[in-house]
Amino acid sequence: MDVDAILRRRPDAVVVDELAHTNAPGSRNEKRWKDVEEILAAGISVMAAVNVQHLEGVQDVVGSVTGIEVRERLPDRIVRDADALVVVDLPVEELRERIRVGKVYTAEKAEQALSSFFTEEKLTRLRELTLFQTADHIEADAHDSGTLEAPAPQARVAVAIPSPRKSRES
Repeated sequence: MDVDAILRRRPDAVVVDELAHTNAPGSRNEKRWKDVEEILAAGISVMAAVNVQHLEGVQDVVGSVTGIEVRERLPDRIVRDADALVVVDLPVEELRERIRVGKVYTAEKAEQALSSFFTEEKLTRLRELTLFQTADHIEADAHDSGTLEAPAPQARVAVAIPSPRKSRES
């Protein structure tokens, strides 16, 4: 990303993908999220894409869910300080199909990706993590704006247990 060109043009907004990405050697900043901080400081709005597994604060969960250490990370404050957060949620099987047909990775990499990081179980767990992170973000915003007087976000659990037919009849 050419930060100097963006700053010279001074658009109202820019769109940035893969916020946790490591820039090429010799780039202005080591990480793309640092480029974005400069752009924001210049008064330019940024719309950016982030994958939950790249957030620094969830690395212990991501590691236990995926068995993989994610090296490209960004500080949680980048998402926490966002003016708006939009979750783009693709059902697990649709994502796996996009990978399978080569829309995400080359054919050579697709099968390995599907059998390692992008398994149905891992993607489902990452979706759940995304929803928890989003709920925490919304709750923190409401608390900060004074519209919510509640304790700090905490884990939430919902359990549905079907009752045996006999106990329903009695």
